[in-house]
Amino acid sequence: MKDFIFKSLRCEDLEKVMEIEKTSFSKNTWEDKSVYEERMNVFPEGNLGIWENEVMIGFITSELWKYQKNYGQERFMLSHNIKDYHDYMGTELYISSFALDRAYRGNGYGKKIFQVFLDEIMKNYPLKSGILLVSSEWINAKSIYESQGYKIIDSISEFFINDLSKKFDGIIMRKSF
Repeated sequence: MKDFIFKSLRCEDLEKVMEIEKTSFSKNTWEDKSVYEERMNVFPEGNLGIWENEVMIGFITSELWKYQKNYGQERFMLSHNIKDYHDYMGTELYISSFALDRAYRGNGYGKKIFQVFLDEIMKNYPLKSGILLVSSEWINAKSIYESQGYKIIDSISEFFINDLSKKFDGIIMRKSF
């Protein structure tokens, strides 16, 4: 397995983040550069670039939320402002985005990277659970999360729209740590 380095995202990383974003998600799912900039400014230690040698090959962004058994669906809206929900005292980790360069997909790196990220962030925060939203269309991403113990707890009907304008449910998954 390759050794990957995690570094807090910086302004100079945003172009690469957007490049990976646009090759990982449909245009209806893309988030604006300003959303990523706000995330890295508010919670730098939870919004990381993934590097191999000197090349950024992916990113993972997250927020800390105060745990609630159920959140309203609006909480999961794309491009929401991290300041609306992030709380350094929160015990639930919300994974807002995770993407890898195409050259690094399909070989098990995603599972390894996701696990290392969780292990590292849990060293610094008293997390009790993690939550995320994934499209029912993204079979490989869902497999990564399931391999880490995330379970489906809810869904949002027709939340995602792919490039062919087909709608897919958003699946909310959670794991207790």
